[in-house]
Amino acid sequence: MSKIDTASPEDREALKKEIVTEMKHDARRKKLLSCGGCLLLELIAVSVPFMLAAVVLAKSGFVQVPYLSSWLFKPAAPVRMVTPVVGANADQIVRSSALAAKFDQSTSVLTMKFTEGELTAMARDWLPALESSLPFQVKSMQIAVDPGVMDIFIVTPQNGHDTTIDIGIVPTVDAGALKLIFKDVKIGSFAVPNQLSAMLTPAIDRAVSEAMNKGLGAVGQLVKVDLRQGVIEFGIVPKMPGK
Repeated sequence: MSKIDTASPEDREALKKEIVTEMKHDARRKKLLSCGGCLLLELIAVSVPFMLAAVVLAKSGFVQVPYLSSWLFKPAAPVRMVTPVVGANADQIVRSSALAAKFDQSTSVLTMKFTEGELTAMARDWLPALESSLPFQVKSMQIAVDPGVMDIFIVTPQNGHDTTIDIGIVPTVDAGALKLIFKDVKIGSFAVPNQLSAMLTPAIDRAVSEAMNKGLGAVGQLVKVDLRQGVIEFGIVPKMPGK
């Protein structure tokens, strides 16, 4: 016979109460553990986006994030240093290129060439229009040209240091005008996703495209763009005299 069978009714009642009390305590412990786990998951869910944002800001160099910036921020380097031509503004460079252009009578196309040094010099004239559309100052800007891609490299002062914006561009022709297709955008050491780069590129597109289309449009209708090492070539059907 077990001890429970031989116990008095009082002892049995006390044992039942003890078991019930222990079951309640065990239920509370499980509930607390469950709530603690939920709270931990909520904290993780809330903190992860903030951590990701902090990493992005630290990599970009636009914001100094304690500890992270010194670890993650590495300014990009241009594909190469481009020396701008001196002694001429954008209009003068376009006129000089038009005078040196070659006309193909078989196709009626005039080919105008600009070196990357000339493009970089022209970019100095584009800076006021560019800065008016951007939320940051542009310290310098250069344009390098390689077969298949142009590279626009911008230096901007931020919080006592310089950070960089590196943009890969493919120029194309659309309805007789220059159109820029933006490929890769890098801010500091942060490779910008396409969705975010769309917030930055329109201002650069306007500053560069409008300036180039204004100069080229004065000569004629753009029909072709070619990128060679250090040189961009524009094929233009010249305007007829009096038009």
